[in-house]
Amino acid sequence: MTPDQLNGGEQLREKREIEAGYPPEAFSEDALLWTYILEMRRQYQELAHTAGATNDVSVQNFVLRLLVDTKYLTEPSDAEVLKLANAWKIAYLQRLRNEKVDESYISAYLKAWDLKPDEVFANVAISPQPTR
Repeated sequence: MTPDQLNGGEQLREKREIEAGYPPEAFSEDALLWTYILEMRRQYQELAHTAGATNDVSVQNFVLRLLVDTKYLTEPSDAEVLKLANAWKIAYLQRLRNEKVDESYISAYLKAWDLKPDEVFANVAISPQPTR
């Protein structure tokens, strides 16, 4: 397959998943990149731990197959990578709040994704919610 065919197939898959209800924020270039990096870091750390060294052949073969610069295996910090990988989730939750989606729905996502409301909604103008 050509790169254009691969890209077209990927775009079609993303379109289908968005139509199925997945948030479009999850398919931004940044979201896909940092999610990939987060997973590769996890696999690298697990493989290095199992092998007992980062210079083991299995670890080196893993590094050769990476689709990003190897510096992303150790830089930036785990916390920073997690923050970058979660950015799409924050954008999604902020959009839901702006669209006045039921707060219980937003709370369920916060819990499932282990995010704190102040992480997500800090420095975001929050419109008053109706009281019952």
